[in-house]
Amino acid sequence: MKSIYIVLTKTGTALSRAIGFVTSEPYTHASISLDSSLEALYTFSRLQPEKPLPAGFTIESPYSGYMGLHPDTACEVYELKVTKSAYYKIKQKISNMNKEAWKYRYSILGTVYCMFHIKHKRPNYYFCSQFIGELLKESGAVTLPKHESLMHPVDYRSMPEFKLIYHGNVHGLITYYIHQMNPEKNPIPQIPFRKFA
Repeated sequence: MKSIYIVLTKTGTALSRAIGFVTSEPYTHASISLDSSLEALYTFSRLQPEKPLPAGFTIESPYSGYMGLHPDTACEVYELKVTKSAYYKIKQKISNMNKEAWKYRYSILGTVYCMFHIKHKRPNYYFCSQFIGELLKESGAVTLPKHESLMHPVDYRSMPEFKLIYHGNVHGLITYYIHQMNPEKNPIPQIPFRKFA
């Protein structure tokens, strides 16, 4: 068996606040990592930390980008045990998408439909939790409780296959969890710590 990791966050961006207002959910963004270092978090989000658009296939990191600038961002990390076959299918699809990242776009319309529980799927357009849902479904890693285009980030919290391994903020994620899981990462990368305005 292999492990993959789902990282849920709630940022202070306008889109995150809007989604949180409509859904009243504690987390509004999801990303996936293939190893416990969590250095590479694959998702669909803004391509530049300071601008909401353009957005598309993105590789995030706790050390840089939006999370690096906002280490007080609330987050949770879940571990999912998968077969080696499922793991390598997920890894291969992510690799293929990364090679052609230019053709993928963030699905703003899909996000709106999802909030109102309406299925919507358009080729090469994804939002974060839909992207993760498709990876899990197509690889056979787990059975989703609903269509991938209807998956909210918090839906992964309630699935029994997912084990909560960290709850806190990005700063704590780096200084405690990641460092303890990977003690060879010394010194810990320094990131600016500041509160939202």
